[in-house]
Amino acid sequence: MFGIRNPFKKEKTSASGGLGTLTYQWQYTTNVSGLWTNIGGDIASPCPSLGALSNTTYVRRMVTDGSSVAYSDTVTITVNQILTMPTGASLSKTVCSGNPPAIAFTPTAPDTVVYWRVNASSNTNGVPAQSTFTTALPIGTNANLTRGTDGIPSYVEYDVFYTTDAGCHSDTVTVKVTVGCSYQLTVNSEEGGTVAVDSVGKTIDTATELHNVTTSVVEGDSIKLTATPTSPDYIFDGWEVEENSCGFDITTLTNPIQFSMPACDITITAKFKRIYDPPCPIIRITSKGVKTPAGDNDEDDEDGSTPE
Repeated sequence: MFGIRNPFKKEKTSASGGLGTLTYQWQYTTNVSGLWTNIGGDIASPCPSLGALSNTTYVRRMVTDGSSVAYSDTVTITVNQILTMPTGASLSKTVCSGNPPAIAFTPTAPDTVVYWRVNASSNTNGVPAQSTFTTALPIGTNANLTRGTDGIPSYVEYDVFYTTDAGCHSDTVTVKVTVGCSYQLTVNSEEGGTVAVDSVGKTIDTATELHNVTTSVVEGDSIKLTATPTSPDYIFDGWEVEENSCGFDITTLTNPIQFSMPACDITITAKFKRIYDPPCPIIRITSKGVKTPAGDNDEDDEDGSTPE
């Protein structure tokens, strides 16, 4: 039996023999080699009242004629461990795109089988839902999960329960696996301009950010960068991407530029350059009519002449 239910019922036959009136008494024990305890209530009842059971229990019927005692065969009522599913944080996790969920359940009860079913709400990730439970979906060995392209974190939900050959059945729980790891995005701007960072369809740090930004972005999210000179003396001069572990780079001068967050930390700098003309030189004319660029001071020339 499962848990603490009490479905005990045993067909009986009357005792025979003896020298006088036969008296019956039900007894039970949790140790078949130990002491037996009388069960109260109607001792003549064909079904003893055992109450709630939490351990395997043995039951027998004693009969006596006042001078001798005999016992029936022993009935064993096996009480299996209640199957309890994990709860809380263990039912939710995030995996990087292109990786398996890698979730495993380890039942503590012996001879326990884990059943899985893909929940119908998982279709955002392109995983077909299963209408029936199966043991053929051990999470961690099924197909890798890939992130969607709609800007919404894809996820897969699995309904899971335990069962045993004895018919015990746990509650069903739902495991949610979100697809897409978060990585650091750092955006800087050189002197002469600012850069705005926008996670398309969402918001980074509650508002569009300017100048220097470091934030956490889920891989696959669409990022838009807009570089803006701060004065007419500067123009945008391209994007500079620091070396990174996933080989991400920007080789175009496109502004604004939009891209998908790669699966690594990246740092991008908006470059600006000045476009003003150099100032005209100041010309000095000596008494001999010689033109020379102005010096750092107004001292007389070597011939004693002074500037006019």
